[in-house]
Amino acid sequence: MKRITLFLIIIGFSLISWQLSAQGGPPNPGDRPSTTPLGGGSAPIGSGILLMLGLGAAYAVKKYHDHRQSDAFED
Repeated sequence: MKRITLFLIIIGFSLISWQLSAQGGPPNPGDRPSTTPLGGGSAPIGSGILLMLGLGAAYAVKKYHDHRQSDAFED
């Protein structure tokens, strides 16, 4: 029973993700093209960089903590 439930959940999530990944149609030919700023788009990479640095620091602290605990057991 658990195996069937797990299988149905996996199939359900794969179908939902397939539907959500569809892209919109092309723009109408009469519409004016949008202009982008000189430096490129307006992607918010500042938050992503802070998130990546925070996760990297947390991982380093965890590895250091695990290493200190393994040294304590060797003595």
